Amino acid sequence: VKLKYDNSTKFETSSTGAIVTGGILCNTNNSTNPAGIFVKDNSTSGAAPYAQVQGHRSDGNNSQSFSGGLVLEQYRSDDKIISDKKLGTIYFGGNHTDGTESNIAYSASISGFANGDFNSASDMPSGLAFFTGSTGRDLGTANQTFGDERMRITSGGNVGIGTSSPDAILHIEGSGVDSLRFGNIGASSNSALRISRDDTSISSGNPLGYLEFGGKDNTGTVDTAHAYIAGVASGTHAAGDNPTDLTFGTTPDGSSTIAERMRIDSSGKVG
Repeated sequence: VKLKYDNSTKFETSSTGAIVTGGILCNTNNSTNPAGIFVKDNSTSGAAPYAQVQGHRSDGNNSQSFSGGLVLEQYRSDDKIISDKKLGTIYFGGNHTDGTESNIAYSASISGFANGDFNSASDMPSGLAFFTGSTGRDLGTANQTFGDERMRITSGGNVGIGTSSPDAILHIEGSGVDSLRFGNIGASSNSALRISRDDTSISSGNPLGYLEFGGKDNTGTVDTAHAYIAGVASGTHAAGDNPTDLTFGTTPDGSSTIAERMRIDSSGKVG
């Protein structure tokens, strides 16, 4: 079967499938037909189908515009795109409980987002956010994320893990008071690796961070620390008053417990 427009074939079917010449525009009504394009695998044993977009060029031009592309975009019809607006999302999911297709839900995703207001074509800061989790949701679920945000790349290139506002090239925040930063954050804006205690009420004896050296035991399954260098608060911290000691620990022969061996206190004394 062939469909022509202006004597030019635009759609053609054969025993192996269909060929479309030109673009395809799917206008969907989300309330009645949310899936604009749905590619379904009818085989239970063969390789799954995939979407393939091939770029074609006769020279070595390396422009993105001449490569195969996937476009996800957001059109806000009442105003410009504002900060944190999601621009496009890729969802990951599967079926739970049993082999019922209606049990397919989605618990992970990758989103592009506005990292500030889109004020002009030369002022459109954008970033990427990565979400993982264990709670599956149906496609189209409003005002929910598909997974919890775990990592973010900002428009400035900063990477945040456990934080949505990274202030260094690499910024990691744990679930407690642990924090790690790498970037031009040192003296005179030089490169530095900073291990921090993300706590506004630091008191004497609180560890600020450890640089640990370790390995696995002879079973090869347990990774543990065997030596460390640590920063420890030697008094209550306040603005302009942050007394800190540096301690060194090692593990003696015949033991698995680290013992402090040396300390440089806040006054510079070594013990």
